[in-house]
Amino acid sequence: MELRAVEVQPLVTTDLIAAVQRPMTTTAVAATTVYANADVLRRVLEQLVDNAETPAELAVIAEPTAVLFRIADRGAGIPHTERESVFDARVRAGLAYCRAAVEAFGGRIWIEDNAPTGAVYCFLLPTGN
Repeated sequence: MELRAVEVQPLVTTDLIAAVQRPMTTTAVAATTVYANADVLRRVLEQLVDNAETPAELAVIAEPTAVLFRIADRGAGIPHTERESVFDARVRAGLAYCRAAVEAFGGRIWIEDNAPTGAVYCFLLPTGN
């Protein structure tokens, strides 16, 4: 898979919002660049938004050497004991795809609590190529 510079802001504010079939809000979208495949990155974001139990809240935060993507919901959440297994293709194929893609871009993906209820799907992608 060929990686290229992808401008995050238009990918999220135009492409993703047009493609997603569920309600979502964007709380912050940094004007930054990551090295990825734009189509695959959009599909990762679509999968994570579709996986949200309630309308998703998306934030994209620029860090010194990486970009943090956070997709939060206010659903039941995911128990700590299941947070690694949900990325297994036998459990949730869409999330397994997300992990494989993010790791192919040199990043990592994980799940956090969204207090008081819900989950936050997070992934971090490096800004360098």
